Amino acid sequence: MTQKALKLEIQYPAGIPGEALRKSEENFRDIFEHAPVGIYQSTIYRLVAVNPALARMCGYPSPAEMAARVEIPGELFVKSDEERSMVREAMESGTVVQRQVEFLRRDGSTFAAHLRMKAVRNEEGKLKFIDAFVEDLEDIMQRKHLEEQLRQAQKMEAVG
Repeated sequence: MTQKALKLEIQYPAGIPGEALRKSEENFRDIFEHAPVGIYQSTIYRLVAVNPALARMCGYPSPAEMAARVEIPGELFVKSDEERSMVREAMESGTVVQRQVEFLRRDGSTFAAHLRMKAVRNEEGKLKFIDAFVEDLEDIMQRKHLEEQLRQAQKMEAVG
């Protein structure tokens, strides 16, 4: 038995690995499904996974419908060249790329969002997925406005 196999056996007694893996997958699925921001995973040609928050932002009744209907590049960003540019930069840099972009909704309307994107590679260095996180700028502005109102109310309360 190799040292690596022995180490795994010590860390995970018989019967535990499957349960630990199932629990880990369940935890990550819960994070994905309940995240307060939009999340998607894609190849350079299609959406692979979309969370409910992003489906709502983009006006789709379900993540599955959005993933099945939206073609990329071309139907996610208002400017498909901007989408291609971000993907290229993420792939070349290996870092998180962030920008303010305009997304398309199902009905053709648009919304401004802060997008963070990173290329994920496999062990051989080949592109596996593009992971992306989308935060609606209107939500950000509303939160900042509420925070300012709270600060003003606290100042007024302190003054008496």
